[in-house]
Amino acid sequence: MDLLIVVPNARSYYRVIKFITELLGRNPNPKVVNIFRKHVKVLTRDYLSLMKHREFYSRIIKVKEDANLFKVYLEAYLKANNKEYFDSLIIGIDPGMRIGVAVIGDGEVIDLVVFHSFERLERYIENIVSNCPFRICKIKIGNGEKWYEIATELKKSVIFDKRITMEIIDEGGSNSHGIIGTVINWVHDKDLASAIKIALSSD
Repeated sequence: MDLLIVVPNARSYYRVIKFITELLGRNPNPKVVNIFRKHVKVLTRDYLSLMKHREFYSRIIKVKEDANLFKVYLEAYLKANNKEYFDSLIIGIDPGMRIGVAVIGDGEVIDLVVFHSFERLERYIENIVSNCPFRICKIKIGNGEKWYEIATELKKSVIFDKRITMEIIDEGGSNSHGIIGTVINWVHDKDLASAIKIALSSD
């Protein structure tokens, strides 16, 4: 059965559609793209009231006009996979002039993004840990250029507890899971590919 994201009006509709389209554009994970293109539909509240056969849509997310769109995306992804939360959320960070970030939930790449400033990176990480339901979260930072500055700033801005930990990864000596080989086929940005490798690394 498909999943419905119900928004209050046309303005919210285009806002949600634009956000999801941009997010899928930067994260071409075939599994994630397939879920949102084939199994997730966005409708306005008025259109839903006129819609026939609503019983086929047992999973509905009602979105307010000022909703956090990244939170909506994560909730839709989880519901589409019949989950309430991620058992394991990993954020891989490739430091440098271009900061590559890969977010992996239960083995799937759910977001990829590049930042050019610590400030935007901090806001992004705060957004994830605040709005993404997870059992455990690991923030893994490669030991490349400017890793210390990134780790220091994140320790100031992110509230670490038993569920959230940080690791510094040796980019030259770590081993990666087998998934990295298939992922590289659709990730062509070297900083994002490095961020995925860091996220999937095991000492």
